Amino acid sequence: MEKKKYSIRFAINLSFIILIIIIFSLIAYFGFFSWKSAKENILTKINNDTNKDILNNVENFINNPLYINETNHNLIQSGIVNLKDKKEREKYFSGVIKASNNQVYSFSYGMEDGEYYGARRNSKNEIEIIENNSETDGKSRYYSVTNDLTSGNLVDETEKFDPRTRDWYKSAKEKQKPVFSPIYKHFVMDDLAISAAYPIYNKNDILQGVLGTHIIFSGINNHLREIAKNKNADIYILERSTGQLVANSLKQPNFKNLRDGKIKRINVEEIDNKPITESYANYKNSLKNHFLINSKNDKFHVTFTDYKKEGIDWIIITSIPESQFTAVMSKNINAFVLLSTIILVLSILIYIKSTGNVLKPIYNLIDATEKFSK
Repeated sequence: MEKKKYSIRFAINLSFIILIIIIFSLIAYFGFFSWKSAKENILTKINNDTNKDILNNVENFINNPLYINETNHNLIQSGIVNLKDKKEREKYFSGVIKASNNQVYSFSYGMEDGEYYGARRNSKNEIEIIENNSETDGKSRYYSVTNDLTSGNLVDETEKFDPRTRDWYKSAKEKQKPVFSPIYKHFVMDDLAISAAYPIYNKNDILQGVLGTHIIFSGINNHLREIAKNKNADIYILERSTGQLVANSLKQPNFKNLRDGKIKRINVEEIDNKPITESYANYKNSLKNHFLINSKNDKFHVTFTDYKKEGIDWIIITSIPESQFTAVMSKNINAFVLLSTIILVLSILIYIKSTGNVLKPIYNLIDATEKFSK
């Protein structure tokens, strides 16, 4: 009889244990996949928001010189600004620079006869007027600016300079439309620069010269750092054709100065960032623009975004670590598993104890019945 009592109790307890384990397993299963789906949705949103912020900043950075050229080319093309009038010319160019943000280091106009006029910011962020014509013997002279935005003292004079030999001038002349120059090293500041060029024609469609707004990349580097800081991301911008860095969010150099005065642009394949270099190698060999890279006990979501303008073909790479979102989630999951296990064990123990108490009177009745029958 004892064996029968224990077999009944065992069967009841086993059925309950199996049932409750199945229920907890189903809860854990659906909870895990719900968490996984939420994680993917969060990462996708963060990726999209980050790329949107980057594109907006790059767009503002690039559109600034385009806007300056667009709003000023008619003034020169129609002769509203008389470039032969020295004071009017100086006030015009220095006024445009003064009204522009610090990313614009120079605004100038090179002419088909080799003359070159404009204004720039020097290394101290002070405005200087540029003059290059037959009177300067083809040399560029830089003058300080007085209160009325005309030239003051001569502060610098370079060797002979011909704007027609510059990439920004040649690109606009060749394309016959507004265009960006190739990236180059700024000859005063320790920074990369790019020029937005706008060809100027007369009524007979004969090229008169090229208007240029010249910008440096330190501004976009700073913007990328701000975005990366808020998103905990690594951001690189590079040229598609060469893989050379344009800008980045990590305060890493985008070029190296050589002893001969030239520079060496840094290629993305040379940087010490496995998620970026590995995903870039995969990107070149596939049509995908999103990769999941395992590195340093973490997973990185790396996204590639194209950015194109006339003369510009860049790739924006964004790398976001998964751990920044999953760390808290993992802690919550671990706490949930631990708590669920404790509840499961307690439930089983309480049920076994309760079952014993409930069945005890029945067992006593069975024992009494057996004794009476004997």
